[in-house]
Amino acid sequence: MVDFLDERLLEEPSKADQRKYILNLLARICQASRCFPARLRHVPIDSTSRQLVSAGGLGIVYRGNYKGQNVCVKAIRTYNAKESIILPALGRDLALWAQADHPNVLPIYGVYMSDPTMKESICMVSPWADYGDLRCFLKKHPATSCAPLIADIILGLEYLHNVDLVHTELETTNILISNDLRAMIADFGITHILQGSSDTNTGFTGCSNWIAPELVQEHSLPTKASDIWGFACTSFEVPNPANYATNTVLTMGN
Repeated sequence: MVDFLDERLLEEPSKADQRKYILNLLARICQASRCFPARLRHVPIDSTSRQLVSAGGLGIVYRGNYKGQNVCVKAIRTYNAKESIILPALGRDLALWAQADHPNVLPIYGVYMSDPTMKESICMVSPWADYGDLRCFLKKHPATSCAPLIADIILGLEYLHNVDLVHTELETTNILISNDLRAMIADFGITHILQGSSDTNTGFTGCSNWIAPELVQEHSLPTKASDIWGFACTSFEVPNPANYATNTVLTMGN
């Protein structure tokens, strides 16, 4: 049923209300059955073409090749979570993300376990953005007009919320710049899903400097309202990327 609904959404054009109904049905089935469309599991990345781009506490980013085009392969640490736990937990958000059809939301091609150079990782495959993330782009191009980029973020976030997707960590490093210089929201839901796969998880402890105050409290989970907080902080950062404080406590104090 999951694959049938996923394929119908891809192949058959439908009215907006019909598409939303089918999309909501797909999301509910994926959440209840803890699965996602099979097409997202089969992403043949050319391993010989991979180039290491960056590495950090959460994982490693490569540039790879998929169907003749450059892609981003983000290998994210799963903190000892097993494949049988983590992949089903991603089901609902992956199904919705894979159906995203909006210029201000980064598409996803697929997901697989795990990266051969890093144990216990989940690899997310998405289009490669030559201009990088919004923070780096603004530092390199300080004369860029900020208003159109902020408008792009608003439209992308509105789209996600309309299909009941909460980003959880909205900030300039999770917003990429497309080849036509549009802002695209990326990496939504990843951190809180990985944390939620742990039996010892007691609340949201994301690494974003723009975490809403209520999420610092134990047992609090991300909501659309906390996304709005993240958007407001991001909008403040966009005109001043060079002044961004890397210390989380300092940033929230400011």
